[in-house]
Amino acid sequence: LCHVFLDGTGSMTGGHIQKAKTVLRDLFPRFVMTPTAVHLVGTRSGQDRSRLLYPHSQDLEGKEQELMQSWTTEAIGTYLWEYIYDQTKDYAELNHEVIIITDGNDDGSNPPFKGLMGFQEIMRRMSGKQIRISLLLIGTSFPPNQVSVYRDLCMATGGMFHQNRDGDQNALVVQDFTAPLLLTEAERDALAADQRHSYQAMLSTGQATPFDWYLPLACGTSHRPASGTTSAPSTRSTGREQLPVATRVNHMSSQVTVMEFD
Repeated sequence: LCHVFLDGTGSMTGGHIQKAKTVLRDLFPRFVMTPTAVHLVGTRSGQDRSRLLYPHSQDLEGKEQELMQSWTTEAIGTYLWEYIYDQTKDYAELNHEVIIITDGNDDGSNPPFKGLMGFQEIMRRMSGKQIRISLLLIGTSFPPNQVSVYRDLCMATGGMFHQNRDGDQNALVVQDFTAPLLLTEAERDALAADQRHSYQAMLSTGQATPFDWYLPLACGTSHRPASGTTSAPSTRSTGREQLPVATRVNHMSSQVTVMEFD
C-alpha cells in the first residue's frame, strides 16, 4: 500500500506549496496505478485536523485537479508521526510505502511521537514489518544536522530523500526524488536494497544517524547494489556523504518520463 502525507500547515503557503504541488503532479500517475491513500496533515483536532482525503479503495483516475484543490495550507500545527502510525498500524501485515511532502516538523503528536525523532516510535512499533519512508523536505528552515536525520531515516528504510531549497530547480527533485518513485515495484525494491546497503556503509564510518530499530528491520535483507551501479558517494546538501541516486536510477531498465508543469 502507498500512503501519501501532504503538509497542510501555514508555512507551506506561497512558493513552498507551488513546489510541492509540482512534485505531486509528477507523482500522480503512480497513485493511479497503485492503491494509494492520500492524507492532508494538519493539527491534532479541529477543522484543520490531519485527515484522509482519498482512501486506498478509491480510484484516483481523473482526480488530479481535485486533489490539488484539496491541498490547502491553513493548519497551525503539524500532527504527523502519531497520525502516520494510526493510519498504518491496522495493515501491519502488508508492505507500506510512505511518501511525505513537508517543510517542517511534528509539533502536534503526543510523546514519544512528537518532534524531529518522532518517527522512531513508529519504527519500533512496526519492528519486523516492511515500511519504506520517502520524504521531500521543502525550504531551508532546518539546520543541516536535522536535515541529515530525515535523510538517514529514508535511507535506512530504503526510501528516497531530497531537500528542495528555496530557489532550487525542479530538475533536482525529479532526479533524486520523483523519478525513483516512478520506477516499477521490482526496480524500487532493488533501489531500496541499495539505499540500505549505503546507509549501513555510512553508519560503519560514523557518517549516518544510528537507529536502534535498524538491525531488526534489515535482518535477512540483501544489501547488494544493483548491477552496473557505483557505490562512490557524492556530496549533497548536508555536507556529508550522500548517494548518487541519479546514477543508480539511470541504470534501471524502465524509462521514466516526468512532465513538468508551469
